[in-house]
Amino acid sequence: MGAIDATSDPVAALIAQVNRFGPGGPPDYRYIDTAYPLATGKVPVAVAVSAAMLLHRRGQDAVLRFGDKGSIELLRKAGLAQVDPVGYVTANLASVTAEIKAFGDSVGAPSAYGLTTWQIKGVPILTFAIAATGVAALAFIILGRK
Repeated sequence: MGAIDATSDPVAALIAQVNRFGPGGPPDYRYIDTAYPLATGKVPVAVAVSAAMLLHRRGQDAVLRFGDKGSIELLRKAGLAQVDPVGYVTANLASVTAEIKAFGDSVGAPSAYGLTTWQIKGVPILTFAIAATGVAALAFIILGRK
C-alpha cells in the first residue's frame, strides 16, 4: 500500500489540518503533543475530539472578537461537536476540515501539506521577488553604464 494522500482523502485531509495545531503550530494554539498519523476510513476518536476542541476555540475567538450572530452560530456548532465528536465530525467532515483550515490560516499555523502555493522550496515567494528585483536593478545599473 502506498503513502496516504492527504490532498485527496477526506479523513487524511482532516488529520493534516488538525496536525497544524501540534508541536510546530503557533504557541498559543498547540492542542496536540504529537502529530496524528494520517489515516483513511473512519475518523479516529482522538482526531475527532481534537477537531471539536479546535472548533470550540475558533468559535470562542470569533465571539470575543466580533460578537455577531455568525460568531455565536460557530460556537453553537462547536457545542454540538463536543457532545458527539466522532458523529459530528464524520457527518460534517468537509465543513469541519474547511473550518479548521480557515482557523489555522487565520492564526498563522504552518501549512498542512508542507509547501504552500506562496513558497518555493520553503522560501516565501516574496523573498524571491525581492531578490529578483535587486538582481534586475543591479544588472540595469551595470549594463546601463556602458
